[in-house]
Amino acid sequence: MPESGSLPDGWERAEAENGIPYYINHHTEKAQWDHPHISEVLQDTDGLNDIRYAAYRTAMKLRAMQKTTQMNMVQMDIMKQAFVDMGLGETQNSSTLSVVELESLIYKIFCLAHHQITSLNPNESSDVAISWLLKCLDSGRAGYVNVRALKVVMATMCSAPLEDKYIYLFQQAAGGKVGLEYRSCTQLLEDLILIPKHLMEGATFHSGDLESATNSCWSSAHIVPDEALNRDHFQSWVLQEPRCIVWLPTMHRVASSETVRHDAKCSVCKMFPIIGLRYRCLKCSNVDLCQSCFWTQQTLKNHKVTHPTKEYCLETTTGDDVCDFYQQMKNKITRCYRHKAPKKVYLDYPHANEKFKRIPECSLVFVDVHSCIDTLASRLRELEVTGEYDGSPSTSHPGPVAAPRKFKSPESRQIVAEIESHVDHPADTGKAASSPRKPAVLAASAAEKRLMEEQLMALEQQNARLLTDLSRANAAAAAIQTGDSLSQSSHRTSSVGVNTLRASQQEEYIKMGEERESLEEMVDSLMDLSQTEEPEGLEYPHSDVLAAAVKVGRIMATIVDAVEATQEHLA
Repeated sequence: MPESGSLPDGWERAEAENGIPYYINHHTEKAQWDHPHISEVLQDTDGLNDIRYAAYRTAMKLRAMQKTTQMNMVQMDIMKQAFVDMGLGETQNSSTLSVVELESLIYKIFCLAHHQITSLNPNESSDVAISWLLKCLDSGRAGYVNVRALKVVMATMCSAPLEDKYIYLFQQAAGGKVGLEYRSCTQLLEDLILIPKHLMEGATFHSGDLESATNSCWSSAHIVPDEALNRDHFQSWVLQEPRCIVWLPTMHRVASSETVRHDAKCSVCKMFPIIGLRYRCLKCSNVDLCQSCFWTQQTLKNHKVTHPTKEYCLETTTGDDVCDFYQQMKNKITRCYRHKAPKKVYLDYPHANEKFKRIPECSLVFVDVHSCIDTLASRLRELEVTGEYDGSPSTSHPGPVAAPRKFKSPESRQIVAEIESHVDHPADTGKAASSPRKPAVLAASAAEKRLMEEQLMALEQQNARLLTDLSRANAAAAAIQTGDSLSQSSHRTSSVGVNTLRASQQEEYIKMGEERESLEEMVDSLMDLSQTEEPEGLEYPHSDVLAAAVKVGRIMATIVDAVEATQEHLA
């Protein structure tokens, strides 16, 4: 069993009433659940936040944790044998283990690994590993861990080829069956996402929307959720590196290249030889980057982040050099990489955009408009790439901010007209037959209906008051024109009322024009962000695009409200 002698000076290991270990720091007179080594590595990994790509950032954090717990020295065969010896086969995955049983199992695994690697200390290693497993699987310190989740986390962090890990994960999720059920696949992804979640990277990989990932798995196999998924289809899907688990193959690439020495010099920091991953630009000649400079997006005078780049885990061969040289010449002469659509690095989820439905402050009009603007913006982007549309301001918006817009083809004019029609008539956005995506439709709850009825009633009352004021102003003006005897003060009052109403309407038109101009600027910004190319093998598109899309939707909702209010005032 783990001994307290493996702790740093000034620390003491103690146990709670349910057997959960905790650690006392006598220097600060404080206690904590995590092992001191776990706390130390979590603090050290904060320095990795400078890495701009989430997949590599998470992979580096996980690799550091793997070395700290020394689970990289445990072979998967040893782990399997220890579970079988304790009677925890595939049919027992739904059971739980107490902390005492967990300590016995982990200590046995490290003792078996010690026979192969004598430098491994079972006491210290098992103590640190138990603390990390409890942090992932029992963050509330209830005293029990699920067997299936325990196998998933340990298989992910142990030493084994990536393909063998995928096969083992499928077998454990299937629970001894031939096929994998839909719900079991979702549970498997939930267990896997626990690792980046406790490395403070869970939100990056859509930890709250794992059902969409399961849908993409079943869709790639062309089966319905009621059918079971076989192992070949599962392996084919995970080898495409879906977004929720892309950090796992990335960690394997990082681990395999830790001791590799490339016969090249980094063009930024001048490291020679480059140790680890090597990145070669496929546009610039003789431009190589080490992994540190590439991950932090360092640039040169002529080299840009958007240039196509190739990653090397192992040393390059003569054939690799020839192929890269040919690609460089091709990109320099034809510049074809500029006209190609950005490569999809991660497997897209079929319902990834539906997360906008769950934003509380967004109305039904915003969801409908946003679901359509995504498709129309992508079509506009294709026209801009081909040069059929030059992005000039629009003329369809009324008011003083209108400016001429130029088109080079009827198709571009039609697309822009569709976008503007969504702004002027948001209720018809779901009826556009030319849109390939089906607009999102939200079912209003009883509370939402009551809220809408209250807002409608308030608008009707406001409309009635405006009509009364308008009728009074018209009556006063008619009386003046027919020569009715009214006092000078009453005449001034009626004139002021009419002028105030007209000034208010003019201010609303000016405000609508300013909001439409702001909308055009946000759409242009969104288009520029969507054209940014991600280097090959890297993170999915910037989150700034999603933030810009949300801002565009909110501006559009504001414009719609202003249009409806103006129409009611003029009714």
